[in-house]
Amino acid sequence: MDRDRVKSWLALNYYKMGRERNYLTLEPKVIVEPLIFGSAAVEDFKIFCWRGEPKLVQQDFDRYTNHTRKFFDVNWNEQDFSTVYPRLDRPTPKPDSLPKMLEIARKLSAPFSLVRIDLYTDNERVLVGEITNCSANAGELFLPRSAERKASKMVFG
Repeated sequence: MDRDRVKSWLALNYYKMGRERNYLTLEPKVIVEPLIFGSAAVEDFKIFCWRGEPKLVQQDFDRYTNHTRKFFDVNWNEQDFSTVYPRLDRPTPKPDSLPKMLEIARKLSAPFSLVRIDLYTDNERVLVGEITNCSANAGELFLPRSAERKASKMVFG
């Protein structure tokens, strides 16, 4: 373990970086968790929900090597845009656990207007990673920029 690297993480102040109020009073600490599904290379899903209804699914790939992503509607129709990271340029099969993920997102998002539900799956089990009202500190740009209007229509109707 690289103790100096871990100490540097504790010096990060996410409130000062992005002004997300939920970070204002958090005490820096290290939480050690087991690898989920026995792997360090887990693809994750972020489901954007509006008033308790899943609307848009983001899937990230190779986060620590060659980060790419894709967006889909809830019927797994691939969208022609991304945010920050390039779109993955190969077909992506619909996960068997998509109905289960959408149901979990629906239940968890019910008390909120706009929320992002982060999930991990091995195509059988589904684990919840994060629930956030401020995805990426509301700072990720669309690729192409014109796609912001399309994504907004998908989410907000």
